[in-house]
Order: sequence, then structure tokens, then C-alpha cells
Amino acid sequence: MKNEWAEDIRTFSARISWRLWVLIGLAFLVYSPALRGGFLWDDDDYVVKNMALRTLAGLWTIWSHPGALSQYYPLTYTSFWINYHLGGLNTAGYHAVNILLHALNSLLVWRLLERLKIPGAWFAGLIFLVHPVHVESVAWITERKNVLSGFFYLSAFLSYLRFKNLSADQPLRDGSPAREPFPADRGNRRWYFISFALFLGALLSKTITATFPAAVILVLWWKNGRFPLKDLARMVPLLFFGMVLGVITMHLENGHIMPLQGSNDWDLTASQRFLIAGRALWFYLGKLAWPHPSTLAFIYPRWEIDPSALWQWLFPLSFILLLALLWRFRSRWGRGPLTALVFFTVTLLPALGFRNFFPMRFSFVADHFQYLAAIGPISCAVAIAWTSLGKHPRSRKALGIALLFIFSAFSWKQCEAYKDLETLWRDTLSKNPGAWMAHNNLGAVLFEKGRYQEALSHEMESIRLRPNYADAYCNLGALATAQNDYEKADGYYRRSLEIFPYSSETHNNFGVSLYKSGKTDEAIKHYRMALMLNPNAANTFCNLGNALLVKGETAEAVRQYQNAIRLAPEYADAYANLGLALFNSGQTDKALELYEKAIKLNPAVGMAHHNLANVLASKGLTDLTEYHRREAVRLKPSNIEFRISYAKLLEQLGKTEAAIEQYNEVIQQDPKNPEAQRNLMRIVLKDIQNGALQPSSRKPPAKFLPK
Repeated sequence: MKNEWAEDIRTFSARISWRLWVLIGLAFLVYSPALRGGFLWDDDDYVVKNMALRTLAGLWTIWSHPGALSQYYPLTYTSFWINYHLGGLNTAGYHAVNILLHALNSLLVWRLLERLKIPGAWFAGLIFLVHPVHVESVAWITERKNVLSGFFYLSAFLSYLRFKNLSADQPLRDGSPAREPFPADRGNRRWYFISFALFLGALLSKTITATFPAAVILVLWWKNGRFPLKDLARMVPLLFFGMVLGVITMHLENGHIMPLQGSNDWDLTASQRFLIAGRALWFYLGKLAWPHPSTLAFIYPRWEIDPSALWQWLFPLSFILLLALLWRFRSRWGRGPLTALVFFTVTLLPALGFRNFFPMRFSFVADHFQYLAAIGPISCAVAIAWTSLGKHPRSRKALGIALLFIFSAFSWKQCEAYKDLETLWRDTLSKNPGAWMAHNNLGAVLFEKGRYQEALSHEMESIRLRPNYADAYCNLGALATAQNDYEKADGYYRRSLEIFPYSSETHNNFGVSLYKSGKTDEAIKHYRMALMLNPNAANTFCNLGNALLVKGETAEAVRQYQNAIRLAPEYADAYANLGLALFNSGQTDKALELYEKAIKLNPAVGMAHHNLANVLASKGLTDLTEYHRREAVRLKPSNIEFRISYAKLLEQLGKTEAAIEQYNEVIQQDPKNPEAQRNLMRIVLKDIQNGALQPSSRKPPAKFLPK
């Protein structure tokens, strides 16, 4: 038996080796722009801010706590865990794995279609590889769940067919030529259990693969011409696990939806859902037929569904008519086209809108939803073309090469849209100007880059398109806070919480604004509310610690910083702030260790440099103090506290010109800042008295002069 198994492996390896390298090479060529891409939407939750990826304990959490992360996809998260420990947050590694998995899936598509004796199987695998609708699944790191679940799904399918042994000595009712390139191993049940295990792998990567048992039954009906009752019985355990993990997914999905039930995004009647499904099916077929980059968008417009509009009924009714025609003429046309279309429909079923899922809030369709479903139409179209052009091999080859080149060029171009978040949202808005969520998210990106005016215009446009959009009001509050307009920020945050009071992020951000405006007690209330809504928010624990420290509750502040570090062991800000608390309580050496650790974890944390400078100043290390004061200002040029501390040090060192420059920068940001005005006036008057500065040679900035 071992010799037979080894022979099977050798035969299989010999047959696929050159094809595998062709597919891998072509995949990395076509999707190479994705290798330079950054983290995108949802990548923060799945990778960047996912503390479960950092430790071995986190790996246990991934598997043992279904509600700890946004979805219970432990194999997907485990793959991210491995990626993180091999290359940290270097995006090239994550993208390379996605591309490699997609290449392997293309190989499995070829192998599956060849085993089913579908004409043009190899070419269909190539088309699957380069088709532009798959760019979203390959170039978006979060959609690792698609390509990874696809690998297990296709492997499980092949294993089950191996168990069924559809081979040369089994007559097929549809008259297909009998040929089985993989050696038969009749009666060996190990392939059933292998298929079962692989199916579980697919479910644990993404539960949309729960349609696998239905797809297997469908294919067996197609090949044998009768309903496979025995196989249906064998599918019962698979159906059970599919249902269990599907329920977990729906429960977690509803956790995202339930707080938003006040909106009418999911308030859809049965007839509306039927219209959505019919239109979506035609939409996906259309994208497969003509996937030009100008027609592909990250977020498609959300259709207005109106059952009273008769034309909208044409979508589902025409699709049903097509299925009926394929059934009626199955004896003449063969059962293949019907099987391909039913496979397409069944595989898409979880994403057709019959059940609620979060993306329905902004669109009913997305390219990555049809990653596996596309196999049906692609294989059917290729088989028909391959057979029709059988007498013209040169024309068939020329057309095939041309189509591969066109689709490869389209995919290459589409990959460019996934370069970074700003590029992605701008590309989305160029194709869907009414995408209110894209305006909001682009505004957030521009805000992070300090481009406040551009950010403001996109946030206001988002609210114009969707007046009750809480996230946009929250972002407007952050914008106002960054510009020290705390009164306006207060109004925006209160409006956001009026629309959606369950947002931990909004409560946290409102707390930050209140803290900066001196309303520490109110800030603490919002921080505590944020932690009630999300007890795993390390940044909120850190913010709460800051507020408590200001109130003089040092011991409680220390506990909050320790909570933040417990949740996020690499959270540099928490170490820096804990160091400040210990420094204030007289533990200078311990504080110094924490500041150094914070800077080691993240040299770009301005607060760590600022606090370290405080410790160094207490020890009289002037040169090092100046260096860290300067670094703090360089890293956080908008932080007034950092600039004033740096200016005071420059005064002490006799660097008056540099100190004046820092105070002027503070006044540019906050014209009413009393400390900067007082210190700048003192320097100017002192220089005049000492004769170092003539009254006519320099005037204070206009904003400094009394009105």
C-alpha cells in the first residue's frame, strides 16, 4: 500500500510540476503591483492592530475564543500569525502568500476540471488565475480568508472525487470519454476522511465554503445522471459542521449589525431580497464577461430596490427562465451548462442578500464574493469555446493567448488601485462618486496625513450623501479637536453619539477632546463608557490613565497603563505614559527604563522622547535632553506641550532665536496660548532692554499683537 501511495505521489508530481511553476510565475508577474501595496481597509483589525498575532497566548485565543476577533476564522488568523512572526508588518510577505495561494488554487481548478473531463481544463485554470475579478481577493490582505478557504475547498473537492474514483473503468451516462490520469485506488475510504478534514479547513478559513456539500452532490448528479443518495448520507457530517460554524459566523456578523438596527439598511422585505439576488447574479456574470478596470470598483453603488418597478423583476425572472431552458434542453445541450450555472448560484447563495451581512450597509455586491463561484461560468465558457474551435487549433490558440494577455493586463492595472488607502478610496470615488463611506474613509486618511481642509471637504460630502452617518460626525469631531476648536468638536461628537450611542471609538475620541479642553471628569466618563463597550481597547485604557494622572490618582493611573500593556505588550505609548506616572511618584530609574523600552518598541513615539527628556533633565544631562526634546517636536510638530518644553530648554541654553521660533510656531497653532504669548513677550522685552534687539528690526507676528 505504501508503495502504491508513493507511486501516486510521484505520478502526480511529475504531471503538475511544470504547470505549477508556470502558474506561480504568471501569478507573481500579473499581481506584482500588489507586492508593493500597503495595508488597506479592515487590515487594521485583521493584522495591524490585532494583538492576538503578537504572542503564543494570542494564538491560543485565536482558536479557543470565537468572539475575541471580528470573525471565527482561526486558520486565516493563524496564517497571519505566522506571517507576523516571520516578517512583522512588512506587507510584501502577506501579499506574497496571497499570490502563492491564488496560484495553487488555479492549479487545483485545472486539476478538478481535468478530473471531471471538462474540455480546456488547463486554459480554464489560467483564466481563473488572471481574471480581474479576483484582484480584490489577491491584492487585499484581509481577503486571505478567500484564497486560503479556496485552497482547502478545492482540495476537499478533489479528495472526494478521488474517494468516489470517477475513473476509466466506470461508464458515465453522459457519454464522456473514459480517462483517469490519476491511478485508481478503489474502495479506499481514506480519501473521504481527507476530504472531510480539508472541508473543515475551508470552514475554519471562511464559512462561505459551507456550500461545499451541495456542490459535490450537484457534480455527482451531473456525472452519473441520477441523484446520489448514498453521497447525500455521507455529506450529513459535513452539513452539520457547516451549519455550526455558519451559525457562529452569523452570530458574530449580527454583532456588527445589531447596534445599527436603527437604520433601514437591513429592513428589507422578502420581495426586495428576491430582487437583490436576481440582480446580483446577473451583475456577477456581467463582471466575468467584461472585467475592464473601469468597471471594477471596491465599493459598487447600492441599488434602489423597488418591487413596484416592473423592470426590476426582469433580473430574477430572466435568470430563472435561463435555468428552466437549460433544464428543458439538458438532453440536447448536455447537463454541463446547467450544472455550471447552478454551481454558480449555489456557491453565491450566502452572499445574495437572503440573510443580512454587514457590507449590505453600503453595497449588495463585491468582487471577492464570487471567487469560487466564478469557476462554474469560466469552465463552462471555456469548454464551449474549446469544443467549438476544436477543428481550428491555431485560431483557438491565438484567441486563447489574446484573452490571457488582455485579462492579465486588466488585472495588472486593477492591482494599482490597491496601492494604499488613499489610492483605493480615490479610485472608488472616481467610479462611484456617491460612495458615502469612501468619502468618510478618505477623509480619515487625509486627516492622518495632516491635510485637514481636504479631509473636511470629504467628511462634509459624506454627511451630505448620508445625513445620519455617525462615523463622519466622529471624524469631524477629531478634525475640530486637532485644530483646537473644542466647542465645535463637542457638537460633532454629541451628534455622532445621538445617532449611534454604542461606538466605543466615538466615546474614546470624545474623551480625548474633553481631556484636551480641560474637562477631565467628563473625559473619564466617556473613557469608561468606551471600555464598557469594548473592554479590549488598549488605547482607551491608556487615555483613561492619562486623565487619572492629571487628577493626581497616580496609583489608579498606573493600573490603567498596566491594563493597556497587558492587552498590547508592544504598545509603546502605554510604556511611555506608565514611565511618566512612575517618574511623578519619584521612581526615576524605573521611569527611565520604561521610556527607553517605549522608544525601542517605536522610535517614532513623540511622547516617549518628551518624557525621557524630563527624566534626563532631572539628572542634568542637558545634551541628551535637548536631543529628545527636538525629536519629540519633530515627530509631533502639532503638539503644543512639546514645543513649549523645547522652547524653555532653548531659553535656558541661551539659544534665544531658536526659542522664539518655537514660541511663534505655538502661536500659529494656538493664537490664544497664554504661556507662549507671555514667554515670547518676555524674551522680546529682555532682548530690547539688553540692546540685543532693536525695536525697529523685528516685529512680533501679527497674531501676537493686541487687537
